[in-house]
Order: sequence, then structure tokens, then C-alpha cells
Amino acid sequence: MDEVEELKVKLNHYRVLFGLDDESLEVMANDSQVPVEQLTKNIKSPYLLETKKEETLGEMFLKYVEKFASANGGPLATGLYFGKTFYLQLYFLDTVTEDAKVLLRETYFRKLVQAQLIHSE
Repeated sequence: MDEVEELKVKLNHYRVLFGLDDESLEVMANDSQVPVEQLTKNIKSPYLLETKKEETLGEMFLKYVEKFASANGGPLATGLYFGKTFYLQLYFLDTVTEDAKVLLRETYFRKLVQAQLIHSE
């Protein structure tokens, strides 16, 4: 399994744990009586691994350093790989938890509004 596939597996695992996987989002949309697209428009985690055609100069430089270090081996290669993997997983986890908070706020607000409408009738 290559590095990108491993990251996809980790990201999907985090999404499942926090109820942000596609199946959970569908259930949440049905419970809230809104389209899934309305739920997903304010979250970022489903789109984290989409690639852009353009690379920044820093990204290109980092790729070349990684290739050089991996060809030569040693502690530099190990440190770069560990650091990049650690921070990407931390970023994934932060993004997924923020998405969960966004959906929780939206769901709570929607139910609060519905309850007020029922009591005002």
C-alpha cells in the first residue's frame, strides 16, 4: 500500500469514528430531513485528499528533498517521513473533529428552531 492509500485509510477511519463517513451522513440527513449535500457543504474532511494540479514552490522543494533523502537513506529520510506522516494525521484528526462540531451545531440549531416552531403554534 502506498503512502497516499495509507493516508486515505487513516482519514476514512477518523471519519467513521466521528460519524462523518458517507453512510453516517446519509442517516443524519434523513433524520434532519435535509439533503446530504446541505450537510457536506460546510465540512472539509471528505475533500482533504483531493489533489490540485498546481504545486507551490515549497511543496516541490520538499518533494525533491524527500526523494534525495529516501535515495540516500539515513536519519534524515526517517525524520522527514515520520514528521510528514505525523502532522498529516494530526491535521486529518483536527479537520474531522472540527467537521463533527460544525454538524453538531447545525443539527442542534435545526432541532431548536423546530422545537420553537412547534411551541409557538
